Amino acid sequence: MTHTRGSSHSWCLLGSPIAFALVLCGGCTSQSVSPPSVTPTMLQTQQDEAARLKANEQKLDGLLNELNTSLPAIAAQQLTQNQARWASLARDECSWQRDLSGGGSMAPVVYLTCMDQRILNRIDWLKSFLCEGYGSTGECAASRRY
Repeated sequence: MTHTRGSSHSWCLLGSPIAFALVLCGGCTSQSVSPPSVTPTMLQTQQDEAARLKANEQKLDGLLNELNTSLPAIAAQQLTQNQARWASLARDECSWQRDLSGGGSMAPVVYLTCMDQRILNRIDWLKSFLCEGYGSTGECAASRRY
């Protein structure tokens, strides 16, 4: 077997041009392999939103417990009653917003995101009541924890 190099700089085997192929994987199949998706699936997005919501609900619960022990008794009782009404309104509003989405695969994410935003807004508003003057003097160390 002789290899000659022709004037066109291609390799020839017994006068016939040879095409070289680089074999990367001898055991690979001919099926194309897609790289893993960097975009989260709807299920992953829903699970992430649910986890975020749960963490913020726990944060709100901690704030409410702290307020219930620091506020005058009548104010703490009113806060408990107001909180129940607020929670019901937040659920109703977020259910309404979810229903506007058409009920597809995005519906649970719309609801969870809405509730999370409502809770973050509630925390932001309530945390000032931990401070002197119930927030009238600005932030304090206790409110910065939230």
